[in-house]
Amino acid sequence: MYSETVSRAIKRMLELHDGERRKGSGCPFALHPLNVLFILQEFTNDEKVLVGGLFHDIFKEAKNYNYRKLVNEFGSEIASLAREVSEHHCPRGQEKITWRERKYAALEKFPRMTLSGQMIFVADKIDNLNSLVDDYVRFDQKIWEKFNASEEDISKYYYDIFITLTTHFHHPLIRNYHGVYVRAVQLFNWPVRV
Repeated sequence: MYSETVSRAIKRMLELHDGERRKGSGCPFALHPLNVLFILQEFTNDEKVLVGGLFHDIFKEAKNYNYRKLVNEFGSEIASLAREVSEHHCPRGQEKITWRERKYAALEKFPRMTLSGQMIFVADKIDNLNSLVDDYVRFDQKIWEKFNASEEDISKYYYDIFITLTTHFHHPLIRNYHGVYVRAVQLFNWPVRV
């Protein structure tokens, strides 16, 4: 059973992501923040972390929703946590940054994140990598066509996450990331880097 705040956040997140789809599988996007919530609740019952996990992609994915609206609905701590883990996207009219620039900018700020932010970041990457593995099993090589990056770039990115976590994240969640990363390396035949 969730607290009133977490329950309200789940409902609001479902409203904000209504009709959105994931790139690979085409399944409802809202499943991703819910999976992040499920991963996080194995390690914490802190509702700020759980709600922050639900809203970690809200500024990127939900149209017409911003930091101020999240503050008004759930408070500045949760809004700040969601902003801390959000990937940078250029506002309309500005030159769009590449997949690589966006992903690595987020990864580079990981060591300076709060522990709560780091937990959300890692839970997000665990679910993204799990989804990639699941989509590959269902769609085979066609999944790589759905990304704005090559399989090689994606492989290197997930490896770089692993190295960053090994260096800067001393939390049991790292075992979950390691498990899904090893599964991906084996399934995709990604290079084993040392």
